[in-house]
Amino acid sequence: MQGRIYNGDSTKFGFTGKEEDEESYYNYFGARYYDARLGRWGQVEPLMDKFVQLSPYAYSLNNPIKTKDVDGEDVVIVLSGAGFILQDLK
Repeated sequence: MQGRIYNGDSTKFGFTGKEEDEESYYNYFGARYYDARLGRWGQVEPLMDKFVQLSPYAYSLNNPIKTKDVDGEDVVIVLSGAGFILQDLK
């Protein structure tokens, strides 16, 4: 959000260890850029036909605890087990 002041580390690696772009302050994932301040991508999901029930700007199926997006395209389930029902999104 432009005009807001927030404190951050002086490292160029941001959210999930991805490199932060110095001009836009977005984190570069390879397929697209992510704005960690907003929790949204700057571009639509390249595989948006696979995830039609979600916003094409959502990060990690809107669940960064259970899933992560390594390259800006597809998600990987990182937390599963008792108490979690994982849906097949194919």
